[in-house]
Amino acid sequence: MVTAQLPAVALGTREYRRRGAVFGQLLVVAVVGGVIVAGGLLALEAFAPRRAPSVDLVHRSFPALGFSVSRPANWTESSPRDGTAIVFTAPAPDTRQFRVAVEAATLNHARLVIMADMSHPAVGRKPIGVSDPISVGGKPALRYAFTESGRLVQQWWVERPGGTFRLEFVSPRSVQRQAEPLAARIVDTFLLG
Repeated sequence: MVTAQLPAVALGTREYRRRGAVFGQLLVVAVVGGVIVAGGLLALEAFAPRRAPSVDLVHRSFPALGFSVSRPANWTESSPRDGTAIVFTAPAPDTRQFRVAVEAATLNHARLVIMADMSHPAVGRKPIGVSDPISVGGKPALRYAFTESGRLVQQWWVERPGGTFRLEFVSPRSVQRQAEPLAARIVDTFLLG
């Protein structure tokens, strides 16, 4: 009867070892799976488009300059002494700014100036890209973006009779992801007349 117990003890030890190996493999699979899921969530957080925070816009008309546009409700507006532009400024400490200027340059001339700037940018300026042709307010336009002195500058040049309007959104480069959707929302409200 002693011989009957030896195979049972040996069999139990092998099952224990096999269960331990299977448990170890499952633990490794669980850890690797967790790392993959965590990495995927981090990548999603870093690269997924974000919904811009809701900003109330107020539509403003500037008949003397020939356009209307919406601006964030809490931004102030001012005009240089020559009266050829309107500047919208975010409340401090926010340094974002949106400007609409009346330019004598035609859209073709603006395109040439931008291409020259992209080929030989001013000191401290790094061109990002140009989108051409596009439409803003139903008029032919182009968009030029660059960084300069830690700021992101986005310009839309919109054709008008006798020249262009230059719409310019300036923001710190550090808030680029939040600034771009707001700039696009403002530009979408721009109308001639």
